[in-house]
Amino acid sequence: DSNVSPGMQATSLNHALGKDSRFVRLNDAAGPLWFLRRMQPAEVQTPPLLLRYRPTPYNRALLSVEMLQL
Repeated sequence: DSNVSPGMQATSLNHALGKDSRFVRLNDAAGPLWFLRRMQPAEVQTPPLLLRYRPTPYNRALLSVEMLQL
């Protein structure tokens, strides 16, 4: 639509793609880039064991208020 600024069009497109689970957002210095999730290599879709999050138990009482607010 010629009545909508290019910046608003880009914002709207980024918002719509962000809500669509078929796309994954890749960030670049120039801004967001979008990629079809099904076209990603299998190695990207399943992170290696070394990079998977594993919760570590910790004592919350040892953390300051500032740390807890992070």
